[in-house]
Amino acid sequence: MSEEIQLKDLIKLNNFKGGLIWERNIENAKKKAVLELEKISDEKLDEIFDLILAKKVNLSIFEDSEWTILLNPLPDFIIYITFMLKDEEFPSDMKIFYSKSSLSVPTEDAYVITDIYLNFLVYLANSEILFEIESDQLISLEEFCKNSTVLDAKKVYHDIITQREVPLKEIKAPIIKKIVKILDMEYIEDFDEKYLEWVVKEKLFKDLDIYYLKINENNEIKFNIYMSISILHYDPILIFYYLWIPLNAIIREARKIMGDSLTKISKYL
Repeated sequence: MSEEIQLKDLIKLNNFKGGLIWERNIENAKKKAVLELEKISDEKLDEIFDLILAKKVNLSIFEDSEWTILLNPLPDFIIYITFMLKDEEFPSDMKIFYSKSSLSVPTEDAYVITDIYLNFLVYLANSEILFEIESDQLISLEEFCKNSTVLDAKKVYHDIITQREVPLKEIKAPIIKKIVKILDMEYIEDFDEKYLEWVVKEKLFKDLDIYYLKINENNEIKFNIYMSISILHYDPILIFYYLWIPLNAIIREARKIMGDSLTKISKYL
């Protein structure tokens, strides 16, 4: 894939409001990623990029860049990660840029997404074997937490869902059907769960789908999350940090449609 993108078309994290504070943390994540990525083969790199749905692109920003990947986790949010391999004069380095359209995403979300992808690169670079799990089997959020020694199910549910459930309860199926088209998600008509009001699917990685469910049982509304069984082969903490990102995006898009009729719970949500 070839793209003619110039430096003037891109921004850095410090161009986001308050981004300078977060950029210091990203610098630490970049250093860890550089140390691991410079050690692995081109073949393994390509396997990792394929797994996380990253696209290799040709950018003429730095002549000494070894590779550049494009990540597009949200429609308007595009990350470019450029890697320069060490030579006799300079150590290995990494640069991170964003499309200008990425400014539509709140700074904290932009930081968290970037940090998560950098940590996933480190995690996968350290994995001895990379493989895709071809299975239709799903695991619930609660089961996922039980399989982890570091996650508490109640805290996870609170941090991901409870903090957002007021506006989520107000988003009806006709609205969510419009939102999934904008966010490049999928509205699922047939899902084996009782009392469903709606289900949306997001593809995080090649072998990892995430399903967000709204359940309405006798006017008692609940939410649940199901994930591909392959989730068990990824770092649970990174997954935990990621799961609220799509819910934030759903709420932001719902507000564009519903306006002030959607309950506001924060400056951006």
